[in-house]
Amino acid sequence: MDATDWIDPYPDDALEQLRKAFDEAPLGNGRYYALFDMGFLPSLRDELPSLGLGSTVVTLYEGTYEGEDLMQISPCLMQLPELAEQRDAVCSALLQRTNGRPMFSMLRPTTYRLAELASHLRRQLEARTEDGEAFLVRFADTRCLPVWTNVLTAAQRARFFAGIDAWWFFDRKGALVPVEALASVQSDGQAHESTIAEEKPYQVDASQLEPLKLAAKVDTLIFHIRQRPESFGQFTASPSRVHECVSAAMAGELPSPAAASRVALQALEAAGLLAEV
Repeated sequence: MDATDWIDPYPDDALEQLRKAFDEAPLGNGRYYALFDMGFLPSLRDELPSLGLGSTVVTLYEGTYEGEDLMQISPCLMQLPELAEQRDAVCSALLQRTNGRPMFSMLRPTTYRLAELASHLRRQLEARTEDGEAFLVRFADTRCLPVWTNVLTAAQRARFFAGIDAWWFFDRKGALVPVEALASVQSDGQAHESTIAEEKPYQVDASQLEPLKLAAKVDTLIFHIRQRPESFGQFTASPSRVHECVSAAMAGELPSPAAASRVALQALEAAGLLAEV
């Protein structure tokens, strides 16, 4: 497991998977957009205009939050070329730069253009718990995207996916997959117009918050373990295998919240996924 690998590497046919997804997508407006979580590779932000053959890059936090540090890690949105040959070239370059990082997904809106899609996504950035605690929704992180969309209520999903008819991302195993929750909105045939302009933070109850907290805890534990190989050992398996192991261990009832690290380490050692360095 490479120190920079957060998810499994893209397969050799990753570009072909993208081509197939684009070819089979709903008609929409014929435009595709790439969404990036820059927290995993802030330097990519300055490279995107050239990688995108001059495409405009929109920083989602801009105009909403302040601080240069935040701008460096802000999710960014960029339209992909409409010509298939140019789109292939751009996607090939993006696959090389984002390999092993959960930061690259593709969207196809029904009518939105770049500025309109950016405005829509900005309205989805904030959520609040029943206790009034506010947090940012990291839907550009492809580890978070399926967890977040799966906990949303039907009405919340209609709001989140309003105006979007296709969204793909590379999962933890490096496979290109659609966002499953989007299909439920499309099959329900819910009216998007009533939810497009909603700007209030999402209200998340305890049952929705629990899976979000667990998912974050698993990834945080894995991060801390791999940052200290001299203390815990070095991972010997793929990121997805490590995640499966820790997730299974954390799914059960823990003796106490403080026992999480110990339980995760014991599970990894028992599975032979850690080696001394």
